Amino acid sequence: MAANRPTSRFLIAALAVLVVGPLALGQSANAEKIRAELLKAVTANKAEVERGTRVAWELRKHPMASDGRKNEYTSRELCSGVYSDSRYAYKVYPTEDALNGDVYDVDGRSDGSTTLTIKPNRTDEGGRGLAVIGDAAEMCNPWDERAHLLLLGYEHSFAPDEVFHSDTAVLSPQGEKVNGYDAYLVTDTTPYGYVLKYWFAPEVSGNPVRLEFWANGATLARKVDYSDFQRQSNGVWLPMRVERQHYGVFADVLTVKDLQVQQAVDESLFEVDLDSIPDGYVVEDMRSGL
Repeated sequence: MAANRPTSRFLIAALAVLVVGPLALGQSANAEKIRAELLKAVTANKAEVERGTRVAWELRKHPMASDGRKNEYTSRELCSGVYSDSRYAYKVYPTEDALNGDVYDVDGRSDGSTTLTIKPNRTDEGGRGLAVIGDAAEMCNPWDERAHLLLLGYEHSFAPDEVFHSDTAVLSPQGEKVNGYDAYLVTDTTPYGYVLKYWFAPEVSGNPVRLEFWANGATLARKVDYSDFQRQSNGVWLPMRVERQHYGVFADVLTVKDLQVQQAVDESLFEVDLDSIPDGYVVEDMRSGL
């Protein structure tokens, strides 16, 4: 009997290969199919928003402890803006509960490569306000705080469509419930050691419903939840609520008050030039190559 044991073990291993091998291949093929469908949907969403989107939103910020505890909000912004073809223009309005030290009544715009931010209630160096011009790639990108790209799942430099092109991104084909939506997790471990996780939901045009940023692969540093999706006239689903948590720093909640898609836009809104800066403002020109 003992002489037959190696043969038995060989037969068991062979059967395992016959059964598990096709199953693994099937899961891989299914994951690739899901990946292709999600990428198509996310790319289409971005193209639709870039055709011209107007949005008005409220942003409330809270201090946040490292354990996730939030205090009452300390600032509130009422904003409106236009997003078209990777360009933006926005306005931050003063609010009745603005605190000392907060900057309100701000105008910002970008022509795609250069940004301009005008802050009228700053009086640095004795001027009426402060205007900063700079290369978008070299400045703290104002898109980080603007609703247009947040609605598409952008958070700082993380672009949801780009994660599908990463060689290190892995899609889990099982699916799970996130914020009430059936979603697929895509995990990307970057060359810098941090881990980016996106949960994409096919039922809302493939939009992400959650984003997590893990520092050193082990510490949850940032989490963004997208909810209250509404179908727009162009067929695209966009979230009306975005909640971000930067652990140990702050949390904020973006609530969309009005959203209009496929809007004609005034090209002058995106022009970045010195002539658009009011007289009496201090100008900081941070553009390179000038």
